Amino acid sequence: IREGYKQTEIGVIPEDWECCVTAQILKKNDLSIKIGPFGSQLKKEKLDVNGPYKVYGQENVFKNNFTIGSRFISEEKFTELRSCELHEGDIVISMMGTIGKCAIVPKKYQPGIMDSHLIRLRIDTDTAIPDFTKYVIAESELIQQQMKNLSVGGIMSGLSSNIIKQLIFVIPPISEQQAIATALSDIDGLINSL
Repeated sequence: IREGYKQTEIGVIPEDWECCVTAQILKKNDLSIKIGPFGSQLKKEKLDVNGPYKVYGQENVFKNNFTIGSRFISEEKFTELRSCELHEGDIVISMMGTIGKCAIVPKKYQPGIMDSHLIRLRIDTDTAIPDFTKYVIAESELIQQQMKNLSVGGIMSGLSSNIIKQLIFVIPPISEQQAIATALSDIDGLINSL
C-alpha cells in the first residue's frame, strides 16, 4: 500500500477517509430513515385535488424536479402521515423497479409527504454533506452494486430500510466532500446547459 493510503473492507482508500455504514451518517433520531406510507394509506380516494399538501413520488426523483406532480392530500391526512413529511435537504431514493435513483428536496418546494415508493434519509451534516451523499448513492459503483446485491424481489427489485442501513460508504473529510459535490454539481450544470 502506498504511503497516505490504508486497506479497508472495501479496498484501499486515502488515510483520512473513513468507511462507515449508512446509520453513521444519519441524524440520530427515529425519523432519519423512513419509507413512505403503505399504499393502503394513500389510496386514490384518500387524495384531495384541492389539498394544501403535495404527495411526492418517483417521478420527482427521476426528473429531479419537485414542481411536477398532481397528487395532493388534506391537512387532516397530512397530520396522520406526518412521519413521511419531506424537509429541505432530505435525500429521497427510489425503492421499487428502478432502484437507487435519488434527489435532494430543494429549498423551494410545496410542503408534503413522499409516497410508498420512496425512502427518505436525513443526513447528519456534521458527518456528511447531503449533496455529496446523493452523488455517492446515485453514481458510485460501490453503492449501486451493494443495492443490486441486497435488493429483494422476483420480477422487480426493491429496496428496504434494512438494505439502506447496511450500505458501506467511503467518506472523506467534510471539506473534501464539499469540493467533490461542488465539482460534480458544476459538471451537471454544464451538461444540462449543453
